[in-house]
Amino acid sequence: MGRRSSKAFPEPQLHRAKGLLRLRVDGREFWLGKPGTRQADERRAEILAAWGANGGTLPADFNLNTTKPKKVVPKIAKELTAGVTVGDLVEITLSEIGGGKTPEELRNISRWWILRKVADVLQPYFRTPAADFGPRILGDSIRLMANTPMKNGKGLPTKKYCREVAALFV
Repeated sequence: MGRRSSKAFPEPQLHRAKGLLRLRVDGREFWLGKPGTRQADERRAEILAAWGANGGTLPADFNLNTTKPKKVVPKIAKELTAGVTVGDLVEITLSEIGGGKTPEELRNISRWWILRKVADVLQPYFRTPAADFGPRILGDSIRLMANTPMKNGKGLPTKKYCREVAALFV
């Protein structure tokens, strides 16, 4: 294997431990991404374009465009203001899950039943601003749910949630 010509553009090499492509140009190392992905191809093309435009070397101030993708914010979060309470959020979520469904359809939706149990536990906090509902109140509500017997309309004895199950609900 001979040396590469100074005017030839280097080929990306696979980093076996990480499973990512890397490219060394002018003594600088660039990580392209997983082999065969569009991201790796776009980054290689961007480096190649800058390398070719500068006469076979990379500009000293060249950086890959490494902007992170924007997070997708749910539409409810965009509408929230400082005046929204915990009760408002529970009501919005209940209406999204159960809106327009018949009671027969709601019987088969487990999220509906879970949220109703959570709403019972969170009822003392319904007037609390959503911004003030933090980890301490969350822990209190989990303990309350774990110590409160489940309502049972079938005449069977009531039982308590374990702490792990209660944490899943809230």
